[in-house]
Amino acid sequence: MNIYIKQFFLFMIVFVFLVSVGYAVDDSQTQVNIEEQSAQEEYVDEAIDSSSDDIASENTVTTFEDSPKNIKSDEESVPVEYVNITQNNYKNYFTVMGKQMFIGKGIINSNNSLVLNLQYFPDNVNYFGLDENSEKFLNRSLTITSDRNLALTNMEVLLSSNFKTLTLENFNVTYNNEYTGTDYFTISDNVQHCVLRNVSIDMDKDNVAYGYLIGIVGRTTIENSFIRGRFVETIIDWETGPKTPDAYGIHINANDCILRNNTIEIISSGHSSGTHYSLFGIYLMKSNTTLTNNTIIMHNATGYAYGIVVRSSNNTISHNNISISSQTYSAGVNLEMVRFQNNMVNNNHVNVTASYGSAPWGNAGVAYGLEMLDFSYGGGAYSSSGNHPYNNSFVNNTIVGSAGQIYGIEIYGTSDTNLSGNTINITGRTPMGIGAIGSNITIADNHIINNGTHNRSEGTADYLEAINTGLYTLFTSEVIVMMNNTITSINGRGILIKSSNNANILNNTINVVGHDYAVEVTNSSNLNGINNKIENNTLITTKHTGSRAVLAPKNNTVQNNIPVEIIGYTFEIDITDFGLGLNQTVSSTLYYNDEVASNVNKGKVSFKVNGKTLKDSKGKVIYANVVNGTASIENYTITESWNIPNATIQAIYSGSSDCDKITSQKVSINIFSNNPSIASSSVRTSVGSTVTLTATIHAPVPVNSGKVVFKINGKTVKDSNGKVIYAKVINNQVSVEYTLPANMKAGTYNITAVLISSKYGRLENVKTLIVES
Repeated sequence: MNIYIKQFFLFMIVFVFLVSVGYAVDDSQTQVNIEEQSAQEEYVDEAIDSSSDDIASENTVTTFEDSPKNIKSDEESVPVEYVNITQNNYKNYFTVMGKQMFIGKGIINSNNSLVLNLQYFPDNVNYFGLDENSEKFLNRSLTITSDRNLALTNMEVLLSSNFKTLTLENFNVTYNNEYTGTDYFTISDNVQHCVLRNVSIDMDKDNVAYGYLIGIVGRTTIENSFIRGRFVETIIDWETGPKTPDAYGIHINANDCILRNNTIEIISSGHSSGTHYSLFGIYLMKSNTTLTNNTIIMHNATGYAYGIVVRSSNNTISHNNISISSQTYSAGVNLEMVRFQNNMVNNNHVNVTASYGSAPWGNAGVAYGLEMLDFSYGGGAYSSSGNHPYNNSFVNNTIVGSAGQIYGIEIYGTSDTNLSGNTINITGRTPMGIGAIGSNITIADNHIINNGTHNRSEGTADYLEAINTGLYTLFTSEVIVMMNNTITSINGRGILIKSSNNANILNNTINVVGHDYAVEVTNSSNLNGINNKIENNTLITTKHTGSRAVLAPKNNTVQNNIPVEIIGYTFEIDITDFGLGLNQTVSSTLYYNDEVASNVNKGKVSFKVNGKTLKDSKGKVIYANVVNGTASIENYTITESWNIPNATIQAIYSGSSDCDKITSQKVSINIFSNNPSIASSSVRTSVGSTVTLTATIHAPVPVNSGKVVFKINGKTVKDSNGKVIYAKVINNQVSVEYTLPANMKAGTYNITAVLISSKYGRLENVKTLIVES
């Protein structure tokens, strides 16, 4: 019998069978038996002669049209075909060429949306490319699924077809050291909308120093999936390159993407040579993307570990659990570059950790919860004019972490910024809850706990200094509001306003343990630290309460802070830390109730240290006149006589028509030896140029003896005649002009300043010399 007649009879038998089954079903039946349905479909598939390529003439699927109980297309007019792909029929839907598999005729010729259930996948295929494009795809969807959670190994996947929706779901793909490719999952800009759902992508390879696990260039949704990869930390070219490492987890270079309900784990597998090597977890370049309800983990890093890096606008990052750890530098979410706007980061839990030691190149270990960084802002007094980032928000996040130096939130050069409702609990030597440089910044309703070791500033490579404080602003003269925050600071201040004007500090509750002041205002040559308002706060420190817990220069408003400490006049010592051999200020202040008695401008004050009145070199008592309630002796040399056990200082006010005579309590003072040290500066220059190498000697007395030599990568700097260059110390300073040798190549070098002194011995300090081509 002719083969076509055979096929016709076989088709009629199947058709009659299906019709009979349909009529046999009771009208009340509403549930299709899926197992029976699948058996029918496989029967139809296997009944077809697999040698035939004319799939258009053979109905190999079950078609579901307009029934609410069955699969439907997004478009009501387009029916959905569901096909079980088996070893017998896969070639009807996919074209296999060697080890590569592509879209085949069954997909191309169908006029319906398709759901292809892969129950079989050829073992020898290592490339799966859905890259066919057609005008007829534009209103159809294609779903590639597997009811068996098909497991694939070392498979490169390209999703590039222009279906209305292209979905890949229920797959497990793993990569090991046998995989030699550099591309893993790529979603091209041909797709209208690509969906990865319930997929596992696990890359466990060594020495992956280039590329990314998932590259997204078209609109994509990834949901309910597991993504893990191991990458090498590589050096970022911050000057002329793209300002990214060479390898990272997920690269999103498309608008309108969604990542939700995923677990994403990025693991460092080592690092490149050199210094400042880095790794990105998720890199977001385009706009209108949402990252929500994901768990994002990065660990095992040595260098700079960035969880999420955003360099675009109108994105939402919400309700994620983010955990980043590195020896040197860890960051949860970074909004950065120039002019980004309208980004919302909210309701995330961020945990960042770094070491209490140092990076291999010397920088202190540091961690950041959330950051906004304007790459166009060069430091100094900030102005809102120009193309700064604006209208970005960090709201209702929980930030925890631990590192030698740690910042809960850092803002560097942004405008119209909202930092509200965040809960921050961080531990380190110099924890900073929120630090900001910018304009029109609102810092409100945050709950901050700083568990710090000390209240001193540490050296840092950061834009903001490393210092223990709950809130901090620098170089800000336009509007910044700090209100309704609750701050607990251990061994540091609650708020530090540094070189900034016009800050409004209102209605905050600050409790400080181990430090005298809750709010401190300082000035500089750039900005005077004036016109700041500190009002209606609850301020409690180890030593003071209310307005007395505020340390601020004149021309600031400090009032109505509670609790009011004492009724009437009191007299207090301002400074209790003194360094042997230093010329320091000895000062005291009159208070009335809780405010500085600035109306008192009469009378004089003397001081007693260890019971002895301070005198000048001629033996005469030194008196300080009272000006606006304060009396000070400037440039008084702290001598060895101060350095006794249980040393104390006391101030005596002579009295006047403004205020009766009053004596302060004896207050314990701290005397420190101020051990000498040397500090140098990092240098950036070009090949063959002349540079200035500088160093400063920090010591309790002026230093005008000793010599300094500089070493580059351990080799002492010499002149053109091969002689060592010595720099004599004058007024604690040294400076050397040095021309780089012609054979010195571009790169990063260690530069060491070495003091050679019979008085101080040998002191060293290491910085970085960057030579550019």
